[in-house]
Amino acid sequence: MKYYRMSLMAAALLGSCAMASAADVTLCAGAQGRNYDSIMKSIGIELTNRGHNVTLKNLKGSEDILRNLDAGGCDYGPAQKDVHYNLSQSNSGFAATVTPISMLYNEAMTMFCTAGSRIDELEEIDETTTVIVDGIGSGSALTWETMKKVEVEYGNSSDWINARTVFTPLDEAQASLSLGEADCAFGVGAVPSNWAKTLDDGSNNVVWVYDKDLNDLTVGKASLYPAVRVPAGAYTYKFDTYAVPAILFRSNKNPKNDEIDSLIKRIAPSLGAEYDTVKIN
Repeated sequence: MKYYRMSLMAAALLGSCAMASAADVTLCAGAQGRNYDSIMKSIGIELTNRGHNVTLKNLKGSEDILRNLDAGGCDYGPAQKDVHYNLSQSNSGFAATVTPISMLYNEAMTMFCTAGSRIDELEEIDETTTVIVDGIGSGSALTWETMKKVEVEYGNSSDWINARTVFTPLDEAQASLSLGEADCAFGVGAVPSNWAKTLDDGSNNVVWVYDKDLNDLTVGKASLYPAVRVPAGAYTYKFDTYAVPAILFRSNKNPKNDEIDSLIKRIAPSLGAEYDTVKIN
């Protein structure tokens, strides 16, 4: 975990009245250089320019961020909608502690399997299949686990939930598939994602990720996983899959500063839109 104190870029231009209303705010982000980090740094700069004291905490990803928000360790932070759903299911008080305040952008589930596996649909995966799901605690690994829980609780326990999962970084997936150490690689990210473009080389099949039970599950009045079709062009062939929304959350463990809250709500959607490469059907 890393902490950074943002410099007061416009301190010389701020009057004493503005400084009198300065507040401390802690922003949680993901790994340095990734989307969550970029968005929260931009929010931090805007707050700093208004005289607020901003601390940025770089964490591993969605689950770490949400747990920090739940504990009051930070005031705002982005996370995947499905990770929030999963934690809310296991902790009845979580929803009251962590509040969604802004939609940021959508990512998409993407999956490739070796041509030799003859798998091009999620339903063709079974207990003999080995699936790479990125590193432990990654958004991709957490989404795969959430999908399995949904299928067990609301579905008919389709065979794909019995696949063996391995926590190999997605940028190493090509080597693992080529050596026969795994059959498929699953990830959540932008369209296209670099790791998936590497696998889209003719030696692997893009997988249609579909399961009726995932289609039917809603949170409130919205789908947990909105259905999307990725058109040909992003990758060689089109495929159906699901979007994974990234949401900005606020912790209710700490007092809310109305000025800060209003500013973040106003600028977050436009900052997130820069990363929105997935179009909902």
